[in-house]
Amino acid sequence: MNARIRTQLISLIPLIPTSQKALRVSRRSLRCGKRTLIMLITLAAALVACSGCGPIYGIFIGPLIPEPTVPAEYDMAGQNVLIWIDDSGLTKHAPTLRRELTLQISRELQARKAVGSTVDYDQVVRFRQTQSNLAGLTTQQLGEMNQADAVLYILVNTLNMQHEAGEGYYDTRMTGYSKVVASASGQRVWPSGQTYKPFETTQKFSTGSGPEYERGLLKKLCKDVSVRIVLPFYEHPEVE
Repeated sequence: MNARIRTQLISLIPLIPTSQKALRVSRRSLRCGKRTLIMLITLAAALVACSGCGPIYGIFIGPLIPEPTVPAEYDMAGQNVLIWIDDSGLTKHAPTLRRELTLQISRELQARKAVGSTVDYDQVVRFRQTQSNLAGLTTQQLGEMNQADAVLYILVNTLNMQHEAGEGYYDTRMTGYSKVVASASGQRVWPSGQTYKPFETTQKFSTGSGPEYERGLLKKLCKDVSVRIVLPFYEHPEVE
């Protein structure tokens, strides 16, 4: 072999390990890149599969997508509101219904920060007891006499507890309507475009007996109604 050629070959020997090392690094990088890509694709597929039912969606995807919300139909934030239950058409359960529905709506309004405050229920009871012409007062007068900025007026049309099968069988249902009247003007300020907002709620058929059982059913019914009545007064997620 020509001495010159031998010298050139020998000079290339130190470069061979470096080239092999670079090749190994390149291959490793390629393998890592492929593994990362596969993992990302697999994770994305799993998230799509779980998007409707699992916690993974809520942890990884949910925070990235703003949840659609419905604005309040009427803003009573900062106002002192009188909750007035008109149950004059009812006979049985009226006192319990009046108290429970008032307290449940008050709690719901304040928990949602939908009002500044509500007129204390004990004050409302005393007011009812001391007014000889209660039925003759307008909604505006009710608000003014109780130092309220607005009156959330709720008329309960029907309250059904007993099932037609007879005593011990319950098929509870409540219907009625609500509206908000400004104490200063006496004008209805909510709902807009209609005289009142109807509501209706029912509970599953059940069996039981005794006054305590009936009171428990009535409380559940009032809780459900309070959620429905208060919903238009604060921004909330879309209801499916």
